[in-house]
Amino acid sequence: NPTELGRFLNIGYSQGLAMNHSYKMRFILLAQPRWNNQADELIAIVVFRALYELGIMDCLGIIVSPPPAGADKATSSADKETTLEQAKAIEDMLRTLGLAHVPVLLAGAEPKDGSVADTVTAADHLRRIYDVVPPAGVSLVVTASLSDINEFAGRHPKTFRDKTQSVILLSGAQVVNEDGS
Repeated sequence: NPTELGRFLNIGYSQGLAMNHSYKMRFILLAQPRWNNQADELIAIVVFRALYELGIMDCLGIIVSPPPAGADKATSSADKETTLEQAKAIEDMLRTLGLAHVPVLLAGAEPKDGSVADTVTAADHLRRIYDVVPPAGVSLVVTASLSDINEFAGRHPKTFRDKTQSVILLSGAQVVNEDGS
């Protein structure tokens, strides 16, 4: 009986979806790597791999940006080189762990199409990722300063409000006086 077969397949399909339909936290990692935190970034990726394998979370992207200008006295011209090197190290670690599907996006980099356009900011990368965020939203894990998120939220307040589940800050804060000290 074709009608009975259709009903049977429909029930089986629905029950199958219900059995394998559990919430998976989706997040975007914002990092500003420096010479002294490379090991922390790579260990975090190894931990993410374990949580990904358990089906607990998935990463929609890692945005790597240089530290803000004047962030501290230790920031130097070498930080841009360090940022590029660590972005490559993050990509290599993701590939090694079977997570090559996670895009590593470099903020402050020239556009790949060779145009004379402004450099691509972390806020630009966030906008592109937020365009494909599922309705349940996304969490932002920040191991850097909040300046990139502040820029994104200022440009796109409705998107930020509607699609951001939480902001998890894993870095410290630094007080900068008006005189820059």
